[in-house]
Amino acid sequence: MRTILMAAAVGAATLVSGCASNRPAPTEHEVAALGASAEVAFDDLEKQFPWVRRRAREAHAYAIFPNVTKGAAGIGGAAGDGLVYRRGDLIGTVRMSQVSVGAQIGGSSFRELILFEDERALRRLIVGEMEASANASAVAGDNGAAAANDYNDGVAVYVVAVGGLLLDASIGTQDFDFDYLD
Repeated sequence: MRTILMAAAVGAATLVSGCASNRPAPTEHEVAALGASAEVAFDDLEKQFPWVRRRAREAHAYAIFPNVTKGAAGIGGAAGDGLVYRRGDLIGTVRMSQVSVGAQIGGSSFRELILFEDERALRRLIVGEMEASANASAVAGDNGAAAANDYNDGVAVYVVAVGGLLLDASIGTQDFDFDYLD
């Protein structure tokens, strides 16, 4: 338990300081690994939301984050890399970073899928104007809580916990850094 709490505090401090957002864009090899991990993420999401692949195919675009890690001790931070697809074609990579404050302690990892209803919603991600927020979860062990939303302002978010030990009642914001693939 002490190790988890220490890792949470270190992770939160690192993310809050902005170190995670200064990493270079993923390499070609890392993009390929993200693609393989995305399939695993879809499998996990599908266990909670059987319709998720169909909804992703029907969406104008989507971003899939196979592994987002979060650490928290009052102040929390999370980060993860993902892929962005428009109409089934891979168009870029995206880095998500999150900062939150509130009653939270521990660490966890989760998978996140963001659906974009139309080009306007996707454009907000691409130009860096999209933010997501709000947290309330309890994760212990593997396959914890899951959450899903219908479209809100052109965006729908699906999250499934992978594991960890985290108590979280916080508010925060997710920021996104998009890069087109060459």
